[in-house]
Amino acid sequence: MENTRTAESCFIHATKRSMWLLTDMRGFLSFVLGLVILASAGCQEVLNPAEIFTVTFKDKLGQELATGAVTLARPLSVEGEIAGHFVLQMKHPVTVTPENTWFYKLFGDRTDGRLDGSVSPPSATDPAWPPYHINFMPGVSDANVSVSAKPTSAKQIDGTWSYDLFAGGFTGGSFVATRK
Repeated sequence: MENTRTAESCFIHATKRSMWLLTDMRGFLSFVLGLVILASAGCQEVLNPAEIFTVTFKDKLGQELATGAVTLARPLSVEGEIAGHFVLQMKHPVTVTPENTWFYKLFGDRTDGRLDGSVSPPSATDPAWPPYHINFMPGVSDANVSVSAKPTSAKQIDGTWSYDLFAGGFTGGSFVATRK
């Protein structure tokens, strides 16, 4: 059974649980803000927790470039859209390569931000299909860091990251995401 409620039942549930907040103006404003968030996010979004992954980017030599976390707005599904937020801690590899130079140049000082992407349905004709396509720099058309990955276990997603420039896309190294 799916964990969903109608908008009306969400409103009633939120109202009953939040009546004690109405005792002062701050409580009243908190109550109203909560209802606005509930209405704008949609009840199902509020009731289904987001998925959180730890992530690691490595260059072709296997040197860690960044580690961090990705929080998805919705759990991954068989197909559809991906939306979320990332927080990265940049590492300092010993050997400088063109891939890690571009990685740091494109991320710059940005260690957190929005991400988006898509999930492709499984392909019977291509067993090596990468179903997850994630763009770590949505809205940027001239230079991006993106990931193509596939599940390797119930908790892990492996793939490659690439840096995409006007001149084309170039493989940068490996990407691993592990569900928390």
